[in-house]
Amino acid sequence: MRPRNVFLALVTLCALVGIASIYPKSQSSAQVDVKKAAAQPVRQPSPGETSSECDRILMQQQPLVSIAGYLGTVKQNDQALKLVKKMQSCGIKFDRAREYDTAYSLAAAGQIDQALQVANSIENNSMKGAALQRLAEILAEAGKYDQALQIANTIANTDEAKTYKQVAFANIAKKLASSGQIDRALQVANRLDGDYKASALSHIATTLASSGEFDSALQMANRLNGDYKASALSRIASTLASSGQFDRGLQLVKTIEIEPAKPIALARLAESLTDAKQLEQVLQMAKTIKADSGGQQLMLSHIGFSFARAGQLDRALQVAATVKGDKDKSEVLRNIVSGLAKAGQYDRAKEVASTIKDGTNKARALVYIATRLAEAGQVADALQVVSGIEDRTSRPDRRLLDTVMALIQAKQYKPALQMANAIGDENTKAWTLAWLANNLIEAGQTELAAQAIKPALEIVGFEQLVRP
Repeated sequence: MRPRNVFLALVTLCALVGIASIYPKSQSSAQVDVKKAAAQPVRQPSPGETSSECDRILMQQQPLVSIAGYLGTVKQNDQALKLVKKMQSCGIKFDRAREYDTAYSLAAAGQIDQALQVANSIENNSMKGAALQRLAEILAEAGKYDQALQIANTIANTDEAKTYKQVAFANIAKKLASSGQIDRALQVANRLDGDYKASALSHIATTLASSGEFDSALQMANRLNGDYKASALSRIASTLASSGQFDRGLQLVKTIEIEPAKPIALARLAESLTDAKQLEQVLQMAKTIKADSGGQQLMLSHIGFSFARAGQLDRALQVAATVKGDKDKSEVLRNIVSGLAKAGQYDRAKEVASTIKDGTNKARALVYIATRLAEAGQVADALQVVSGIEDRTSRPDRRLLDTVMALIQAKQYKPALQMANAIGDENTKAWTLAWLANNLIEAGQTELAAQAIKPALEIVGFEQLVRP
């Protein structure tokens, strides 16, 4: 393998780990992948390899991709390259090594000049526009607004790429607003057209509200029309309520003229409240909205959730009882469960979860309980909850994986590792541990990352795979 190809393969592995491999494939889809790979002419083992070795590699390709990405991240490039070559010799192609993924990975690693060079080499205008848009957004996220604007300006005005240019400028305007640079955000937003301009201005309005500049926020929102105006007003209303100006927030919701937007506005308002009396006022307004209005279930779900969070469990369940349809009611009850679990009321949360009829929502509710238990250090209880999930749509290991991912999002690294080690299926366990190790490295948890990668390497037989 030539050095440039090796580099691209490693970059692509990082892109696959970070972008494409959000969830591992099920056992059945993994078997399908093996059948597809076996049908390819490049499937023939190279000299020194055996069919059984390649069969094993093909079955373990997902954890191996994550392991290779980990090795590259910790600068064990020789080991990573051996693994890449081994996988390629068994017919695994990294044909997703497109310029877009390479540019994205380079930019994410801070190598902007190299990323820009790769992006500009893309011949397809649409793909080039998408790559440049993402580069501009990465720079804006890092606070490098001048460079972000320069790159956004280079996106072509062709039919294929113009959308990417508008999206790039809109996102830069939003980042500028979030950083407090309102005037500059407005300058960028005013260069936009149609929905892109409206979206940016709506974000600026809500940013002003979050800074306590409510009058300026309302002036900005009133420049908008339709759904964008309704969205801005609803967000301003919830910010008013959470800042102690509940009456003003409630009155603002009443001024929203688009009827389908009112349930969403009330949902946001309820989400910002913990006072039971204020929630009662929101509920009374909710009762005036037609049952078939858009957002009806969302509105009741959030009101029920907020009652539960405020400690008003009976009232929360009464709200849930008014929802028609098992699935919609199950979603409301799931939100109530999450509120109870977040408050540490695990037994009551389990009790409510047991009443959920929809299997998927019931499983998700129990995963939430398990996640909160694990966060609190009660890992054994968390495992017991997960093991008791009866869900025909997925295996228990998938629910353990869901819990691990939720724990990582909550930065609860030690319980995440404990839950990952409890996964039964070895292929899923190896992938999860390798994925977890990559996330731990990004979080600076190098010691825990080493603890995670070790059993993953043992499961896939790493020493045998990369032997000289």
